[in-house]
Amino acid sequence: MLKLVEFDEDLDLSFFYEECKKEGLKNNSSQNRIYDKFKVYDKHMTWILYNNHFPVGSTVAHSFDDYEKGSFRIMATTCILSKYSTFNTNYGRMGYLAGFKKHFHPSARFFVPACIDWCGINSNMYITTHPEKTGQMKKVHGLIMKLWEGMKLVTKVDEIDYRNSKQTVWRFDAKEFLKQLDKYPLEHDFLKNEVRT
Repeated sequence: MLKLVEFDEDLDLSFFYEECKKEGLKNNSSQNRIYDKFKVYDKHMTWILYNNHFPVGSTVAHSFDDYEKGSFRIMATTCILSKYSTFNTNYGRMGYLAGFKKHFHPSARFFVPACIDWCGINSNMYITTHPEKTGQMKKVHGLIMKLWEGMKLVTKVDEIDYRNSKQTVWRFDAKEFLKQLDKYPLEHDFLKNEVRT
């Protein structure tokens, strides 16, 4: 069963950190990387995705006042250890892009709604990407953001120097995202047990 929980320093995430290290996902390989370094922001939240008792993913949202006062950056340092997530295998083998178009992915079903709830649906939310080979970022930058742009979920608004790299800034349309999410309910029985907290 997949479940999303808010980060707590008492969580034992050693399995997650070790697996991230093995896969070269350095941005998710320690508490410092997924939580501590975000304490510099006025507001920040880290979520951990569990599959049963195993932590298999994480994402961060934080205030983005250094870009626009009152705004938020969402889906920062996002990672899912797909080989330990039952989401895709249990839902069925559909094409990668076909699945993303219908939001059949743990990021869309767990991380994005949590970010929207935390930021507030009327807040200005941004996603930043870059074409460097950091985890899956190159794929997110060149493929997923282009797909979402065509789906009217994001709009490219800027190129900035941020966090030691040149980043593209995308404005995220939370209302459109939730509208689309409602169009594609997850109906398989195993997902009746999937929860967001």
